[in-house]
Amino acid sequence: MEQFLCPDNSEAQIITSQTTLRDRFGAERPAVNFEMQCVDERGNIVRTPSPDYAYSWIVALMMISVGVSAVLALLLAAPSGIVISLLTHRV
Repeated sequence: MEQFLCPDNSEAQIITSQTTLRDRFGAERPAVNFEMQCVDERGNIVRTPSPDYAYSWIVALMMISVGVSAVLALLLAAPSGIVISLLTHRV
C-alpha cells in the first residue's frame, strides 16, 4: 500500500500509541492507536495521515470477500443442483 499512499522517495511508517476506548457499557478500556505517516530519508513527515489508508484496506477486503463468495457460489452451486435433481428423481 505504501507505493499508492506515499509520494516518491518516502516510506510509510506506522506510529502506535496507547489510548483508551469506551465500550458499550461506558467503561473505559485500554486500546492501541495506529497512525500512518509518510516519512522521507531524513525523518521529516512528507504527508500527514488521511482516510485514504483506511479506505484502501476496506476496498481490498471487500474485493477479497466478493471473490471468495463468487468462487464458493460456483463451487457449491453445481454439486448442490446435482444432489437436488438426484433426490427429486429429475435426472
